[in-house]
Amino acid sequence: MAEHPEKWENKEIRPLLQFGRATRLSLFSELPTARELAPTPEARALVEFAELPFLTSLPYVAPPNLPADRARALQTAFIKMSRDEAFIADANKRRVELSPSDGDQIMAVLRRSAAMPKKVIEQFNAILEAQN
Repeated sequence: MAEHPEKWENKEIRPLLQFGRATRLSLFSELPTARELAPTPEARALVEFAELPFLTSLPYVAPPNLPADRARALQTAFIKMSRDEAFIADANKRRVELSPSDGDQIMAVLRRSAAMPKKVIEQFNAILEAQN
């Protein structure tokens, strides 16, 4: 939407589902997420694994050994910025969708990733190999 708004306005693009999201964007409230379309728990686990890069994209990181109080201050400042009315207005003007994640949410994603059953990872890799 940000790079080619005319394609959206002229209805040259028709999205079929939302991927990389646990919940629906309000702009596309009628479009299901890939998770909603997964017919079994196994299929949903595969979708969730495939979505992991989208849930951790564009991270802000700090140097190693950063004191915990400074890390928390940076995390708090980031979330405060992402909720600032002027920041949101500017993002809307640029047609940039905001869905910031705090440090705890990112750590939860990483924990889920580390705990992903081997069977799901093997199935994902088999799908990727079939594409080559």
